Amino acid sequence: MKLCCPQLETTFTIKPQILNRIVVENPISYEALVLGFYGQIYEKQENLSCFLDDASYAIARHFELILSPMDIAYDKKEIQKKLYQDLADELEMQDAFEKIAGAYGELLQLVEEGIVYSAYPVELSAEFVLPDLFKQLGVQLKQPEGRFVEKFIDYGTTMKQLMDKQVFVLVNCAAYLTGEDLAYLEQWLQYEEVYVILLESFQHSLPFPVNEVIIDTDLCEIR
Repeated sequence: MKLCCPQLETTFTIKPQILNRIVVENPISYEALVLGFYGQIYEKQENLSCFLDDASYAIARHFELILSPMDIAYDKKEIQKKLYQDLADELEMQDAFEKIAGAYGELLQLVEEGIVYSAYPVELSAEFVLPDLFKQLGVQLKQPEGRFVEKFIDYGTTMKQLMDKQVFVLVNCAAYLTGEDLAYLEQWLQYEEVYVILLESFQHSLPFPVNEVIIDTDLCEIR
């Protein structure tokens, strides 16, 4: 995978099944790169470009940006929406769907009987929509638990399956990772076909080799 970053006037090679680390020591350039990722992933701007097997790769669709432990949570609307749709698709192929629809019909009938005595003119929708029912019942993904590395691995596995996220950019998150955590993370990469980029502002020692590029304060590239 090739990641083209106009902010640094360079292209990075991102490899699977191994940790990738990009160190940008110049604070201005580092900030520009982080904002470039954020703008492209969440605001659909065209700040960077990515290619996989010489074909354009959609950053906004497949990349996920982690800025802190607070970002490892399933609180985005698009995650809930996709979860509800997937659950609805699964239920519609099961016998449980007819039972739920029947129970919903009985509930609707009871409500209709009750509102007859209302002093106000009211109406209700009789449409049976499973995603709406999930929302009313408070169905949601269980939030990741544990330390940063444990939560991230659970989150990354789920986000790949549910949202087709394939590349995870961890911004200065090495501060939350021990040497054992990094080894655990690299082991996870052996089983999950995803990419992890450690985007750092300074270089620090790692317990094993990684695919690394350093951009020093003078914007010189060191590999």
